[in-house]
Amino acid sequence: MENWIGAGPAASGTIINDETGTGKRYTYPQKISHGGTEGTENTEEIKKCPHSSFVEELDRGALIRESLLMGFRYRGGPDPVSFRRRFGCGIEDLIPQTVSRWRERGFFDTEQSGLAPSPNGLLFLNAFLRDAFAEL
Repeated sequence: MENWIGAGPAASGTIINDETGTGKRYTYPQKISHGGTEGTENTEEIKKCPHSSFVEELDRGALIRESLLMGFRYRGGPDPVSFRRRFGCGIEDLIPQTVSRWRERGFFDTEQSGLAPSPNGLLFLNAFLRDAFAEL
């Protein structure tokens, strides 16, 4: 969940503004036409602007959801310092009921600090995220 550059066919990149907690993701077409008609199903669309990308605006809510989704996939859990810097609050401030409920169920690793999922907790990641997103 940091800034990255994507270059070339089907590449995606993301630019995140830590001051606003928003961002933009851009994705290039899978195939880029250089004036010919071969090698692409949507040549006419790409010919109009062969190097343009699809741009997706990421509002604060979308970026929070993506940060939780990606952060909890890590064995160490989401980075609480980066999260707080970007969004101005902690994860437990946003989803206190979900964290409390899933802590009781053993979702978090008690051997680690923060909100690191336990090995068994990772098996239930989708259900945890469903609850977290509903609470947001």
